[in-house]
Amino acid sequence: DAAPRLRYCRVPETWRKSEKLTFLAAANVSWQTLEPSPDHAWLVPQHENEFKAFASVVDLFNSWTLGVGTNRDNVVYDWNRDDLASRTGQFVADYNAEVHRHRADRGADWPDHIDWSRDLKLDVQRGRLAEFNERKIVPALYRPFARRWLFFDRILNEEVYQWPRLSGRCIAITEFTSEKPFMVLATDKIADKHVVGAGASCQCFPISQLKDSAILGFQQRYRDDSVTGEDVFHYIYALLHHPDYRQRYAANLKRELPRIPFAPDFAAFATAGKELARLHVEYESLAPWPLQEDETKGVAYSQRVEKMKLSADKQSLQVNESLTLRGIPADVFEYRLGSRSALEWVIDQYQVKGTSDPNREDDPDYIIRLVGQVVRVSVATVKIVRSLPDYL
Repeated sequence: DAAPRLRYCRVPETWRKSEKLTFLAAANVSWQTLEPSPDHAWLVPQHENEFKAFASVVDLFNSWTLGVGTNRDNVVYDWNRDDLASRTGQFVADYNAEVHRHRADRGADWPDHIDWSRDLKLDVQRGRLAEFNERKIVPALYRPFARRWLFFDRILNEEVYQWPRLSGRCIAITEFTSEKPFMVLATDKIADKHVVGAGASCQCFPISQLKDSAILGFQQRYRDDSVTGEDVFHYIYALLHHPDYRQRYAANLKRELPRIPFAPDFAAFATAGKELARLHVEYESLAPWPLQEDETKGVAYSQRVEKMKLSADKQSLQVNESLTLRGIPADVFEYRLGSRSALEWVIDQYQVKGTSDPNREDDPDYIIRLVGQVVRVSVATVKIVRSLPDYL
């Protein structure tokens, strides 16, 4: 018997069903016989060998972690700290009551007023009591440029992974199993597992976990003993923004986490990465981009946001019925994180949904100011990325 073979033919991804059927009906398919790679992959990316020659980002850090996975965002996240404290305090009381009830009756049911998950039920069965403490309420990066308060707790959060022992800035990178396009974002807060939305998870690499051997490797490569861990961290951050890197290794980045080549100009990448990290982490301290505020005649002025809306040409943003912001530069939409631009993430997140209200009574101008700040971040990011030198 002939050895089994796997044959493959690729047609343009833009073809519609009718075009594919016509192609098959012609019975003139040019088959390619596939051979598996040493990693047992049938479809090997074009630049596989080149990419494999670079050091994996996971080999440069002692430890890294997935973003925190809560399995109950509606319980443990909130825009308002006091509302979160009240809700999680009640959740802890209800949960602990179930621990005591299940101790007394191992066959007790699981009432619907608690958002149960596999691990939470196991915690009940193990008799683990939860504890409410105000110090567990911490700021977290829920979505790009959308920080929320998080009740950070091993019981109420399904998986906290390595976060309890990590600190400082980290680089959040799209997990290669994700459905969303590759992205990278620096933060100094705990990052949510789905920081770019459902169907995508992120791995976070903290600067505090950068290996001494990795720093030494860069010092030796560039013959410069003054290279620091911050320099290497920022170099990696800039490199992962390089559009040519992302395009050339797009298929590889869908199969594994990034690998890091040595670019000819280390200093240029380290400098660019430092500025990118400053923009992306310290965005709330930036001066807003000078957008034109256009007030609607006959409508009382308000800064309150229910749901913002971009114009069809994406040059203006309706904040509410009384206010429209105009003069959004086109470059803003070139800075993308996953499937949305940074500004579109702000528009998506900062809207009222049921009892979830991002408006701040103590800072009513916050969302309008944030829009201008993210516009500035986006324009500056695009400018820096465009100026990056060759990475090979």
